[in-house]
Amino acid sequence: FSNFAVSPLVDCNAGTAASILSVPKETHGRAFVLFTNPTHNEFGWSMFRDRKKFTASVSFDDAKTWPLKRLIFPGPSGYSASAMSKRGDFFVLYEKGKSFYRDTGVSIVTFNLQWLLNGKALKDFK
Repeated sequence: FSNFAVSPLVDCNAGTAASILSVPKETHGRAFVLFTNPTHNEFGWSMFRDRKKFTASVSFDDAKTWPLKRLIFPGPSGYSASAMSKRGDFFVLYEKGKSFYRDTGVSIVTFNLQWLLNGKALKDFK
């Protein structure tokens, strides 16, 4: 992903706390990249304040643009790891908290392509 470093992804001010997953065309009929991270960003740095709004972002053009975003968890969140099942469902393990991004440990969320697309079709995205 040579353009990855300059892509317009928003990340928390506390450094990149993300995971990235390449989804091959064979899985859902179209290749794409799934990126998960806390996206809250405000002036000043505080790992207590800035790591929240855990979001799934999708790129259909090799990580140049990210036209699809879905909020997974609005509260404090941190590092993540993503995987995909043989059926194409997604699993994301991430740090989750109540007042701090990891004060309640880790959580796992699973979702399918339909949830990720939020009522749209793959063909709706350029």
